[in-house]
Amino acid sequence: MTCLVLCSASGAPGVTTSALALAWVWPQVTERRVVLIDADPSGSGLLGGALAAGFATEAGVLALAGEVHTPSAADLLAHSVALDSDAARLVLPGVSDPVQARSLAALWAALPDLAVDLHHQSTDVIVDAGRLGHAEEPTSLLGEADVVGLALTPTVPAVVASAAAVRRLAALRSPRARPVPAVVGERRPYTAREVERALAVPVAMLAFDARSAEALNAGQSLTGRWERSLLLRSVRALAATLMAGLPAGVAP
Repeated sequence: MTCLVLCSASGAPGVTTSALALAWVWPQVTERRVVLIDADPSGSGLLGGALAAGFATEAGVLALAGEVHTPSAADLLAHSVALDSDAARLVLPGVSDPVQARSLAALWAALPDLAVDLHHQSTDVIVDAGRLGHAEEPTSLLGEADVVGLALTPTVPAVVASAAAVRRLAALRSPRARPVPAVVGERRPYTAREVERALAVPVAMLAFDARSAEALNAGQSLTGRWERSLLLRSVRALAATLMAGLPAGVAP
C-alpha cells in the first residue's frame, strides 16, 4: 500500500492545510491519483473550507461506514469527492461532530487493506488524522500506515508535546518507520535545526505561507503563480521526504 498519515501532538499547526497541500501536489510528484481521507475525530477542517460548496449526501466517511458493511476500494472511491476536473485528487469527507467519530473504528481498521487495493489501481492514500490523543483517534492507521508525518510549530510547548508523541508513535509503529516531524514555519521563534536537536530525530520543513494556505482552504485551484508559492514548493519537498521513507516495493 501507499498510505501516509498526517497528525499533530498539540495546538493547531496546520495538519489539514498540510494534508490538503500534499494531496494537491501528489499527482504532480508521483503521476498517481490520490485520495485524501478526512479522519480527524474532532471534526473536519475541510467541511467549512475546501468543501464548503457542499457535496452529495452519499459522500463521506459516515455514508461509507453506514451503507457498506465490508467496504471495497471501489466503495471508498464512490463515496469520495473530486477536487479537480480530472479526478486525480479526491477527498473522502469527514465528520462534522466528534460524536459521529464513534462509528468509524471498523472503517479505520479496514483502511490498510483498502490502501493495498488502491495502490494497485495507481491510487495512494493520505489521511488527515488531526490531533493525537482523541478518544476516537484512528490508532490502527497510525500504527500500520507506511509513513506518519507529525506537524508541529517551532515553539516550546509544541516541541515538548511532539517529543512525547514521537516516542509513542515509534513504539506503536515498531518495526515500521519512525514518524517524520514536519516543522511548520522557520524561526517562529525557533529554527527547524533547533527543533531537530530538541527532538533528536531528523525533521522535515514546511513553509508558513498564509496567503497560499488561505487560497487552498478556500477551495481554489493552485495553478499558475500559486504553483511557485512557498507553500507548494515546500510541500513538494515534504512529499519527496515522505516517499523516501516508504518501504521497498511500496514507493509510487
